[in-house]
Amino acid sequence: MNGPNISYNLFGLQISEKEFMRQFQKAGNQERLKSVAMRVFLVDQLRHNVIFRQTPALSHEFTFWLLQNETISLQLYLLCTCIDALSGSEYIDFYEWLMLRDSNKNKTKYGYDGTMNRQILNQISGDLHEPKNFRSAVDRIFRESYQPIYGNRNSFLMFFNELPLETRQLLSRVYIISSLLTKEDISRELTDNKTIPHDIKSWNTAQTDWRTKELSDKIKQIADYFYIYYRNPYTHQAISFTPRNTTDWGEILMKDRSLTIEEGWDPIGDIIPYKNKYLIRRFWARTYEDEVLILRLVVAIGWRRLAGIPVEGDLTELFRTFQIRNEIMHYAIYELENIQLLQKQYFGDIHNEIFEARLSLPKFSLKFLLMVKQYLDNSTLESGLKNMIDVLYAEFEPVHKVVDDFNDKYKLVFPNTFTVESDPIQRATVLAEKDKLIVQIREILAKSSIQKLTSKLSEWFYLLVDRMK
Repeated sequence: MNGPNISYNLFGLQISEKEFMRQFQKAGNQERLKSVAMRVFLVDQLRHNVIFRQTPALSHEFTFWLLQNETISLQLYLLCTCIDALSGSEYIDFYEWLMLRDSNKNKTKYGYDGTMNRQILNQISGDLHEPKNFRSAVDRIFRESYQPIYGNRNSFLMFFNELPLETRQLLSRVYIISSLLTKEDISRELTDNKTIPHDIKSWNTAQTDWRTKELSDKIKQIADYFYIYYRNPYTHQAISFTPRNTTDWGEILMKDRSLTIEEGWDPIGDIIPYKNKYLIRRFWARTYEDEVLILRLVVAIGWRRLAGIPVEGDLTELFRTFQIRNEIMHYAIYELENIQLLQKQYFGDIHNEIFEARLSLPKFSLKFLLMVKQYLDNSTLESGLKNMIDVLYAEFEPVHKVVDDFNDKYKLVFPNTFTVESDPIQRATVLAEKDKLIVQIREILAKSSIQKLTSKLSEWFYLLVDRMK
């Protein structure tokens, strides 16, 4: 795949490929745009296709830690570098910039303003041949003329400020940053009052404080958060962060599904110390959205803006819906792979270590397959996929009845398995019945079209995933 094709697959929402390519060819910074597209493509591969092969030196626990910590932190860092690349003018260091000729071309391309620099020089009292005066002049030109354009932090903030209104409003709903909110206050209020989260005084105070701020102030704080909390520590100190490192308070919020915040956002995720304030990250629990997807959306909108491709209207929400659809479709693909793996296990040795490891019968999960249906449209292809998912679900019903009846009969659902496990006679009875039921499940699976349906669905989902509509 070449740069433009990857770019269209990543960012070509609500525009024909022909029109997208026409606009792309007119862009004056194609190489930079291609490089950013390739980096976003890498983020997507890290997110969905990276698997660490287990070796004697690489345990399951350690590979899980790598995936949950290092790779997610790397994804966020790579997206921050995309913002660096998309923000500001074409980079030039201070010495080269200072030696530029004063021309309209250099002013447009590099932001060089000779008039402004001369005004700064005229404001310096004393002879510029004096080292003290010369240093003062150079320092002021650097800070007042060069740094606002090429300073990393300034250009990072400028990128966020220039996002469409809808994108900035979305960010202001995802985050709350307030010095009036502390984890200690919330913990004390929960302990003293036994209240549920939306009755917590400090939570409500922080929300009110955040709502009263100007949008520009919110965006500045959010941009600073990404710059200070993710970009700089990862770059300069090799510090990694887990975006969904849920604290005790976050776990309480996750359990309280009755909690509704402005515009339907559930405050799952953690409350983290940030400078002298605390920050809450809020995501849709039901859509598996996280901080990587939020920042990826920001990069996608910024990429289109730099490429001169329209970003107006409801594009932000459309991109968000597309990303959620894509995410759930990837989960559905994993689910289909697990279904196929579990079928092989059911047809294998009934005394293998997987089945011997627990008394309960393993159940086939169709959670994401059912969830993805709401993101499929009414086109002939996607309507057909919805029908196939319904047929697959119906095919699994007799299997799930056998599994549920057995597990319910012996209460084989964690943590209600200890009585059976501690009684050797009852355990032997359960295992004997389990062996008979495995044979029964094999017969149901053999007569069904489950194998054919899962293979066909996997094939079609692989064709649809990651493609713009």
